[in-house]
Amino acid sequence: MGSGGGIRIVVVVLIILVVLYLFGGLRLPRCGFLLFKAFHRRPVRAKNIGALLVFWIGTMGIAFLAGYVPKHSQLRDDEVQIANLDFKLKLAHLRTLAGTLYLQSSERNYGLAAQTSSQFFDQLPSFVDQVNDPKLNQMLMELSKSQDQITAGLANGDPAVLPKIADLLQKTLSTETL
Repeated sequence: MGSGGGIRIVVVVLIILVVLYLFGGLRLPRCGFLLFKAFHRRPVRAKNIGALLVFWIGTMGIAFLAGYVPKHSQLRDDEVQIANLDFKLKLAHLRTLAGTLYLQSSERNYGLAAQTSSQFFDQLPSFVDQVNDPKLNQMLMELSKSQDQITAGLANGDPAVLPKIADLLQKTLSTETL
């Protein structure tokens, strides 16, 4: 529990003690807290009860906000951080697929490379839609333009497709610096 929650609990307990004392449910000795001692000698009049009620409700509202506002802003910061990490995870997955594609095509395993290429290019458009950076968006659009050449080369088992896949891998790995 954070410090805001601890403060809120202390304030609520103090409010309960004061209300119990004021309305006769709690008797404190004369050597009690100064706050309670000040109220000990004066009886509560009916016209003061409304003012005290408003004061204590306001105090409870402030105690609630003292715990709520910091947690809410922390939650918003955490949501932004989660979105950034999710984006980085998806980008890392694309890099992994590009690396796997290069490895499989360099080993002349064109069947698996075609499947990996399909996965890579299927995920690329949904990833492009999430990108806010114009440089990264342009680079990813360039990667999607090479889909037809790479897919055709892998379908034909053409070893000349390897430099195009190497270029795809290089561009995908260069996204780390953007």
